[in-house]
Amino acid sequence: MFFLQDVAAFEFGGRNFARNSQDKSSNNARPFFSRNIGLASGTPVSLRVGDKLSGQYGGFDIGALSVFTDNTPTSDGQLLSVVRVTHPILAESKFGFIYTNGDPTGQTSNTVAGVDFQYFNSDFIDGKIFQADTYYLRSHSSTKGNDDAAALALNFPNDPWSGDLVFKQTGANSRPRSAFVNRTDIRQYQGTGAHLTRYRNMFLNQLEFGTDYLFITDFQNRLESRQNDVYVRALSTVGDEVYFRPINSYENVPALFTLPHNVPIGGGKI
Repeated sequence: MFFLQDVAAFEFGGRNFARNSQDKSSNNARPFFSRNIGLASGTPVSLRVGDKLSGQYGGFDIGALSVFTDNTPTSDGQLLSVVRVTHPILAESKFGFIYTNGDPTGQTSNTVAGVDFQYFNSDFIDGKIFQADTYYLRSHSSTKGNDDAAALALNFPNDPWSGDLVFKQTGANSRPRSAFVNRTDIRQYQGTGAHLTRYRNMFLNQLEFGTDYLFITDFQNRLESRQNDVYVRALSTVGDEVYFRPINSYENVPALFTLPHNVPIGGGKI
């Protein structure tokens, strides 16, 4: 409960890190990931002491957390801290910053600083909703040096038409240690589009058509991953649902690598 309480106070980047997304890539480059605290290279580490502050002061929403971990066989105890501050701007939007410090493994000195702006307009066109979120992060590591991550997301969550556009890039040396980073040196392009029809006084309640796409390239714009699909979803008034979704995917693995428990993955195109 210590980490889960007031978790919204530490949210960053808006739609770029949507928690309801089924796509794991949406979490890539998340600057603060509390599950990393209490782990050192996958090994559980006890927390000696910790404190958390969350609330509002002078119109600012504030979240702050600091813990001191126990020693590990390879490092002394580590002080890990994060501060997140946001402030309302315009009618329904907000801007903010985040700062983290510390490496749970104790192997580096690591800091991350970032700013974000989350725009929200509930009366964009004829009462439609429009969202635009952007962020910039700068990480510093004593072993990896400095690098950046940035993103822009546009969202139109309405009926009958809805859609998303997301662009993110994560530098090769962007390695914030209190964060979640599972892929670096990439540019990521995502988009969705859908049309939803609602019915009344019929057995069929909703009928939705849509498409999703994801492209990931390196910084030389060479394609590494792609996933595209179209889908149809039908929902009855009693809650029965039919969902059809063909998926076409592509992976270009440049070199052989090994998963945990020495499971080899060969290079090549999949």
